[in-house]
Amino acid sequence: MTPATLILGIDETDGRPGFGPACLDQLGARWRFPDRVRLLRVGADASGLAPLLPGAQALLVFGALGPGAAGGLQIVQGRKAHDVLGAATPGGLAALAGALESAAAGGARPARMALVGCGPETDGSGPVAPAVEVALTILRGWGVCPMPGAARAEQLEPAAG
Repeated sequence: MTPATLILGIDETDGRPGFGPACLDQLGARWRFPDRVRLLRVGADASGLAPLLPGAQALLVFGALGPGAAGGLQIVQGRKAHDVLGAATPGGLAALAGALESAAAGGARPARMALVGCGPETDGSGPVAPAVEVALTILRGWGVCPMPGAARAEQLEPAAG
């Protein structure tokens, strides 16, 4: 079954866990989600996402934004989120942009999208707690109702090839 909502924590380009996975871990430590929501840790190679995107109605992404991004917490939604991903430097966010582009070419693009990120000059943890609170507000606005508890994030493996 294709998840209706994907929540992604994108690793740094150098392979070390950073802001994205830290946010995903904190979200999963405090909240559990309906069955049609999937939490995924994604490495710099997001090629494994391609089969998950068709049918996904919403996509929330935690990740460190590339050079040129202002510091602190940044929230980008809708078409602007696609634009930010399209301008991403090589790594997890750029690979995600490629997977989204491939899905869109096949007629499958999530109707809702939000990017919750921080600038590159913040340390690996960044503003994690505020990012999780913002994400919860976005998810509730999309009709996703998390409940107190815990949810385990899965590690997305790169596509075979």
